[in-house]
Amino acid sequence: MDPSAPFLPSDLEAANFYYGLESKPILVARSDRDAWVPSEGPYIFVEPKVLTPLGPHLLNRVWDETVSVAMESYLQDQGVQYTGMTPLRIGVADQDSPPAVIFMGVRPGSLTREKGYEVAVHCRGILVENNITDIHVQIRESEASLSAASLFRPAITANVAYNLRQPFSTSLGIPICNARTTHFEGTGGFFFTRDGKLFMITARHVVFDPNAVLNEQYEYKDGTGVARINVLFLGKAAFDARVKDIQDKIDGQKANIDFLEKRWALAENLAEDEAAAERKAVQREMDEAKEAIGVFEKLQKDVKRDWADETKRIIGHVVFSPRLDFSVGEGRYTEDWAVIEIHPDMINRRNFVGNAIDLGQVAAADFKKLMYPHPANPHSFDYPGDRLHRCHGILSDKDMLNPDPKTKDQDNEPTIMAIQNGNVSGLQVGRVNNIRSVVRSYYEKLPGVSSREVAVLPRTSKSGPFSRPGDSGAGVVAGDGRICGLLTGGDGITQTLDITYLTPIDFIISRMKHFGIVGANFFPSVDDLA
Repeated sequence: MDPSAPFLPSDLEAANFYYGLESKPILVARSDRDAWVPSEGPYIFVEPKVLTPLGPHLLNRVWDETVSVAMESYLQDQGVQYTGMTPLRIGVADQDSPPAVIFMGVRPGSLTREKGYEVAVHCRGILVENNITDIHVQIRESEASLSAASLFRPAITANVAYNLRQPFSTSLGIPICNARTTHFEGTGGFFFTRDGKLFMITARHVVFDPNAVLNEQYEYKDGTGVARINVLFLGKAAFDARVKDIQDKIDGQKANIDFLEKRWALAENLAEDEAAAERKAVQREMDEAKEAIGVFEKLQKDVKRDWADETKRIIGHVVFSPRLDFSVGEGRYTEDWAVIEIHPDMINRRNFVGNAIDLGQVAAADFKKLMYPHPANPHSFDYPGDRLHRCHGILSDKDMLNPDPKTKDQDNEPTIMAIQNGNVSGLQVGRVNNIRSVVRSYYEKLPGVSSREVAVLPRTSKSGPFSRPGDSGAGVVAGDGRICGLLTGGDGITQTLDITYLTPIDFIISRMKHFGIVGANFFPSVDDLA
């Protein structure tokens, strides 16, 4: 092969190179010339790929201020419709020190393989010019996407319906939407108090669709004539899905009772002592199933009575949101946040539990394994007796990019394990990347613009994505309880996201102060409510 000729992927390689990633992205080009060789035989077999944090590397010193800036300048000069650049490692499961790459996304169909190869090689040259010789550039098709009666107090674990009640409870992860656009859903982020009032912060695009409304600052005060934007908990799809979840549980218990009745009938064919033991066990399970049906049916009745009418699901109203902006401030993060004033008839001193994630969707023993992927890790996470993982302290963007070397993932690399409870994906655990991503977003009413974000990667090759579209606005919390930031979007070629992006909470707090929102208490208790 002519060493000067472009090294272009075949159709087979392009379609299968990233096998294993949730969104199944298409390879456009890569700067290395390593042969891609699938297994021989009648069927193609490719070992599944997995994304892992970059870890300690010389690139950390020059990425933000030098390398990423040079790459962006080149891409914009060339008219490349890039969607993001994330330094990370990509290899196969359990591979020691997988190759480090610049994982670059471009809009589907916008870049030919020939041009893509030229771009990849040039960006690789920028790395080499900065003495980074062990990192190549991979380009794949990708879209950066935005992921939009009183509530219950979280139930005790003895309540058989505690998981079904969770979406209607005041713990973090409340599904929300603009009352005017109930099809565009997201997730509430963190609560804070100010002057005795309770507020919630979420992503702006959850309550203001950037493709449908003017991008301008919004501020609501009584008597100013500004239209009030009400916010619902549970949009139409989310409400219907939760009601269906309850019905599915009822149907499941009824099917279980049918099975138990058959066990009871067959017991007459057993020896007397075995028959007695079997009937005793069946009776106990039958009683539990009937009790569960009663609890589930009451919950279903209460939910439909109290909240089937959307006007009864108004949780609050938007009081402030700056315009959606990009590359803001010294950190060059995305300005994508909004403040919602919570109505006291929905969340108040009777049902408020502070900023806490309900971990009940995963069994305690299993969740502890998720948080301790490496046996040598110091146990900074302690599963709470009431399932509520409470927030305390702020994890700055600087600390997010410099994980404790004592805390390691399954690949023996320093990492921060992060938790979120999204409207769509539910309770998830992921790994915070230790180097910032370049993210470029495209909207109908805005030009393509870029920002920096912190990336959260899947926990393992088999764990699935950290988030899904519809999780935007969710609060991301570290295993030790420190607040990381707001989930603002992700990166993937389909409705599945390979990479999740968050905006650090310390940036958001600084911007709140910039707009005059001072004295916000992000660790409120019942005593802070009027």
